[in-house]
Amino acid sequence: MKQLDEILQDLQQPMLETLKEWIRTPSVESEPEDGAPFGKDIRRMLDTALGSCEQLGLKTKNVNGYAGHADMGEGADEDALAILAHLDVVPVGDGWTREPFGAQVTDGKIFGRGTSDDKGPAVAALYAMHAVQQAGIPLKRKVRLILGCDEESGWEDIAYYKQHETMPRSGFSPDAEYPVINVEKGMLGLELSAPVSHEGLKVLSWSTGERTNVIPGIASALIEGNEDFAARIKDIGE
Repeated sequence: MKQLDEILQDLQQPMLETLKEWIRTPSVESEPEDGAPFGKDIRRMLDTALGSCEQLGLKTKNVNGYAGHADMGEGADEDALAILAHLDVVPVGDGWTREPFGAQVTDGKIFGRGTSDDKGPAVAALYAMHAVQQAGIPLKRKVRLILGCDEESGWEDIAYYKQHETMPRSGFSPDAEYPVINVEKGMLGLELSAPVSHEGLKVLSWSTGERTNVIPGIASALIEGNEDFAARIKDIGE
Protein backbone atom coordinates (compact mmCIF):
# COMPACT_ATOMS: atom_id res chain seq x y z
CA MET A 1 0.00 0.00 0.00
CA LYS A 2 1.41 3.38 -0.98
CA GLN A 3 1.78 6.00 1.70
CA LEU A 4 -0.25 9.20 1.37
CA ASP A 5 2.84 11.32 0.69
CA GLU A 6 3.76 9.15 -2.29
CA ILE A 7 0.23 9.23 -3.64
CA LEU A 8 -0.06 13.00 -3.29
CA GLN A 9 3.27 13.41 -5.06
CA ASP A 10 1.93 11.35 -7.97
CA LEU A 11 -1.25 13.44 -8.01
CA GLN A 12 0.44 16.85 -8.17
CA GLN A 13 0.27 17.22 -11.94
CA PRO A 14 -3.31 15.92 -12.33
CA MET A 15 -4.35 18.22 -9.48
CA LEU A 16 -2.73 21.20 -11.21
CA GLU A 17 -4.48 20.38 -14.49
CA THR A 18 -7.84 20.15 -12.71
CA LEU A 19 -7.26 23.50 -11.02
CA LYS A 20 -6.35 25.08 -14.36
CA GLU A 21 -9.57 23.76 -15.88
CA TRP A 22 -11.63 25.18 -13.03
CA ILE A 23 -9.92 28.58 -13.14
CA ARG A 24 -10.42 28.77 -16.91
CA THR A 25 -14.14 28.34 -16.36
CA PRO A 26 -15.44 31.84 -15.47
CA SER A 27 -17.96 31.65 -12.65
CA VAL A 28 -19.14 35.19 -11.91
CA GLU A 29 -22.81 35.59 -11.03
CA SER A 30 -25.07 36.65 -13.91
CA GLU A 31 -28.77 36.64 -14.81
CA PRO A 32 -30.58 33.48 -13.64
CA GLU A 33 -31.85 30.94 -16.15
CA ASP A 34 -33.73 27.65 -15.92
CA GLY A 35 -31.51 25.23 -14.03
CA ALA A 36 -28.97 27.99 -13.50
CA PRO A 37 -30.16 30.19 -10.59
CA PHE A 38 -26.88 32.14 -10.53
CA GLY A 39 -26.34 32.32 -14.29
CA LYS A 40 -25.10 30.00 -17.02
CA ASP A 41 -21.39 30.50 -16.25
CA ILE A 42 -21.73 29.30 -12.67
CA ARG A 43 -23.88 26.37 -13.83
CA ARG A 44 -21.14 25.42 -16.30
CA MET A 45 -18.59 25.60 -13.46
CA LEU A 46 -20.75 23.35 -11.28
CA ASP A 47 -21.05 20.79 -14.09
CA THR A 48 -17.28 20.93 -14.64
CA ALA A 49 -16.52 20.44 -10.94
CA LEU A 50 -18.93 17.54 -10.50
CA GLY A 51 -17.45 15.96 -13.62
CA SER A 52 -13.99 16.17 -12.04
CA CYS A 53 -15.33 14.50 -8.91
CA GLU A 54 -16.93 11.69 -10.90
CA GLN A 55 -13.69 11.06 -12.79
CA LEU A 56 -12.00 10.47 -9.43
CA GLY A 57 -14.58 7.90 -8.40
CA LEU A 58 -16.81 9.99 -6.13
CA LYS A 59 -20.61 9.83 -6.06
CA THR A 60 -22.04 13.22 -7.03
CA LYS A 61 -25.33 15.09 -6.93
CA ASN A 62 -26.37 18.38 -8.54
CA VAL A 63 -28.80 20.13 -6.20
CA ASN A 64 -30.82 21.97 -8.87
CA GLY A 65 -27.95 24.25 -9.84
CA TYR A 66 -27.71 25.86 -6.40
CA ALA A 67 -24.92 23.59 -5.20
CA GLY A 68 -23.58 20.08 -5.57
CA HIS A 69 -21.81 17.48 -3.49
CA ALA A 70 -19.44 14.56 -3.91
CA ASP A 71 -19.33 11.65 -1.46
CA MET A 72 -16.60 9.26 -0.39
CA GLY A 73 -17.40 6.31 1.84
CA GLU A 74 -20.67 5.13 3.34
CA GLY A 75 -22.83 6.15 6.25
CA ALA A 76 -25.68 8.43 7.26
CA ASP A 77 -25.68 11.91 5.76
CA GLU A 78 -26.05 13.61 9.14
CA ASP A 79 -22.97 11.77 10.43
CA ALA A 80 -20.81 12.71 7.44
CA LEU A 81 -17.78 14.96 7.68
CA ALA A 82 -18.58 17.96 5.48
CA ILE A 83 -15.99 19.92 3.53
CA LEU A 84 -17.66 23.14 2.39
CA ALA A 85 -16.18 25.05 -0.56
CA HIS A 86 -17.57 27.32 -3.25
CA LEU A 87 -17.18 27.65 -7.00
CA ASP A 88 -18.34 31.22 -7.66
CA VAL A 89 -15.89 34.11 -7.82
CA VAL A 90 -16.13 37.88 -7.53
CA PRO A 91 -16.01 40.05 -10.67
CA VAL A 92 -12.61 40.49 -12.27
CA GLY A 93 -12.21 44.27 -12.03
CA ASP A 94 -9.36 46.28 -13.53
CA GLY A 95 -5.59 46.24 -13.20
CA TRP A 96 -4.77 42.62 -14.02
CA THR A 97 -1.33 42.04 -15.52
CA ARG A 98 -2.29 38.49 -16.53
CA GLU A 99 -5.41 36.99 -18.04
CA PRO A 100 -7.75 36.60 -15.00
CA PHE A 101 -9.11 33.29 -16.29
CA GLY A 102 -5.89 32.17 -17.95
CA ALA A 103 -4.50 29.96 -15.14
CA GLN A 104 -0.96 30.99 -16.03
CA VAL A 105 1.82 29.31 -14.04
CA THR A 106 4.90 31.46 -13.36
CA ASP A 107 7.74 30.69 -10.94
CA GLY A 108 5.76 27.94 -9.28
CA LYS A 109 2.66 30.09 -8.76
CA ILE A 110 -0.66 29.92 -10.58
CA PHE A 111 -2.48 33.15 -11.39
CA GLY A 112 -6.21 33.54 -11.95
CA ARG A 113 -9.47 34.60 -10.34
CA GLY A 114 -10.52 32.01 -7.77
CA THR A 115 -7.07 30.46 -7.38
CA SER A 116 -7.08 30.91 -3.60
CA ASP A 117 -10.77 31.75 -3.04
CA ASP A 118 -12.01 29.15 -3.38
CA LYS A 119 -11.25 26.86 -6.32
CA GLY A 120 -7.72 26.07 -5.17
CA PRO A 121 -8.83 24.88 -1.72
CA ALA A 122 -11.76 22.97 -3.28
CA VAL A 123 -9.46 21.11 -5.67
CA ALA A 124 -7.01 20.41 -2.84
CA ALA A 125 -9.82 18.90 -0.76
CA LEU A 126 -11.02 16.83 -3.73
CA TYR A 127 -7.58 15.34 -4.34
CA ALA A 128 -7.04 14.75 -0.62
CA MET A 129 -10.21 12.63 -0.67
CA HIS A 130 -8.98 10.82 -3.78
CA ALA A 131 -5.61 10.15 -2.13
CA VAL A 132 -7.32 8.61 0.90
CA GLN A 133 -9.28 6.37 -1.47
CA GLN A 134 -6.15 5.29 -3.32
CA ALA A 135 -4.37 4.57 -0.05
CA GLY A 136 -7.19 2.24 0.95
CA ILE A 137 -7.65 3.94 4.31
CA PRO A 138 -10.86 2.68 5.98
CA LEU A 139 -13.36 5.37 6.97
CA LYS A 140 -15.72 5.28 9.93
CA ARG A 141 -18.14 7.65 8.21
CA LYS A 142 -18.87 9.35 4.92
CA VAL A 143 -16.90 12.39 3.76
CA ARG A 144 -18.91 14.89 1.71
CA LEU A 145 -17.43 17.71 -0.36
CA ILE A 146 -20.17 20.36 -0.70
CA LEU A 147 -19.66 22.81 -3.56
CA GLY A 148 -21.68 26.00 -3.23
CA CYS A 149 -22.40 28.46 -6.03
CA ASP A 150 -23.34 31.72 -4.27
CA GLU A 151 -20.85 32.38 -1.48
CA GLU A 152 -19.71 35.70 -2.94
CA SER A 153 -23.20 37.19 -3.29
CA GLY A 154 -25.89 36.10 -0.86
CA TRP A 155 -25.49 32.50 0.35
CA GLU A 156 -28.72 31.48 -1.36
CA ASP A 157 -26.93 28.28 -2.36
CA ILE A 158 -26.51 26.97 1.17
CA ALA A 159 -29.95 28.19 2.26
CA TYR A 160 -31.43 26.12 -0.57
CA TYR A 161 -29.14 23.18 0.16
CA LYS A 162 -30.22 23.09 3.81
CA GLN A 163 -33.87 23.00 2.75
CA HIS A 164 -33.44 20.12 0.31
CA GLU A 165 -30.54 18.05 1.68
CA THR A 166 -29.52 16.64 5.06
CA MET A 167 -26.78 18.81 6.52
CA PRO A 168 -23.90 16.96 8.21
CA ARG A 169 -23.42 17.84 11.86
CA SER A 170 -19.70 18.55 11.55
CA GLY A 171 -17.30 19.86 8.97
CA PHE A 172 -14.89 22.59 7.95
CA SER A 173 -14.34 25.06 5.14
CA PRO A 174 -10.94 25.31 3.39
CA ASP A 175 -11.07 28.94 2.32
CA ALA A 176 -7.93 30.83 1.20
CA GLU A 177 -4.95 31.03 3.58
CA TYR A 178 -6.52 31.97 6.89
CA PRO A 179 -5.55 30.18 10.11
CA VAL A 180 -7.94 27.66 11.65
CA ILE A 181 -10.94 29.32 13.32
CA ASN A 182 -14.08 27.80 14.81
CA VAL A 183 -16.53 30.66 14.38
CA GLU A 184 -17.10 33.80 12.34
CA LYS A 185 -18.48 36.57 14.51
CA GLY A 186 -20.61 38.00 11.75
CA MET A 187 -20.72 40.44 8.90
CA LEU A 188 -21.61 44.12 8.87
CA GLY A 189 -22.15 46.47 5.96
CA LEU A 190 -22.14 50.21 6.63
CA GLU A 191 -22.93 53.36 4.69
CA LEU A 192 -21.21 56.44 6.13
CA SER A 193 -21.95 60.06 5.32
CA ALA A 194 -20.78 63.41 6.63
CA PRO A 195 -21.52 67.06 5.83
CA VAL A 196 -18.95 68.66 3.55
CA SER A 197 -18.61 71.99 1.83
CA HIS A 198 -19.35 71.87 -1.89
CA GLU A 199 -18.73 75.55 -2.55
CA GLY A 200 -17.10 75.90 -5.94
CA LEU A 201 -16.84 72.12 -6.36
CA LYS A 202 -18.53 69.60 -8.62
CA VAL A 203 -18.07 65.84 -8.50
CA LEU A 204 -18.01 64.63 -12.09
CA SER A 205 -17.39 60.92 -11.42
CA TRP A 206 -16.04 58.48 -8.87
CA SER A 207 -15.15 54.81 -8.68
CA THR A 208 -14.32 52.62 -5.67
CA GLY A 209 -14.70 49.08 -6.90
CA GLU A 210 -17.58 46.89 -8.01
CA ARG A 211 -18.65 45.16 -4.79
CA THR A 212 -18.53 45.72 -1.06
CA ASN A 213 -16.81 42.35 -0.51
CA VAL A 214 -13.96 43.12 -2.92
CA ILE A 215 -11.05 45.35 -1.90
CA PRO A 216 -10.65 47.72 -4.86
CA GLY A 217 -7.28 47.97 -6.52
CA ILE A 218 -7.80 51.69 -6.96
CA ALA A 219 -10.22 54.42 -5.88
CA SER A 220 -10.57 57.52 -8.01
CA ALA A 221 -12.68 60.65 -8.33
CA LEU A 222 -12.90 63.41 -10.93
CA ILE A 223 -13.74 66.73 -9.29
CA GLU A 224 -14.15 70.13 -10.89
CA GLY A 225 -13.10 72.93 -8.58
CA ASN A 226 -11.15 76.12 -8.06
CA GLU A 227 -7.40 76.63 -7.79
CA ASP A 228 -7.47 76.75 -3.98
CA PHE A 229 -9.08 73.29 -3.83
CA ALA A 230 -6.56 71.90 -6.31
CA ALA A 231 -3.70 73.22 -4.18
CA ARG A 232 -5.12 71.57 -1.05
CA ILE A 233 -5.46 68.22 -2.83
CA LYS A 234 -1.89 68.50 -4.05
CA ASP A 235 -0.68 69.13 -0.49
CA ILE A 236 -2.47 65.98 0.71
CA GLY A 237 -0.79 63.92 -2.01
CA GLU A 238 2.64 65.17 -1.07
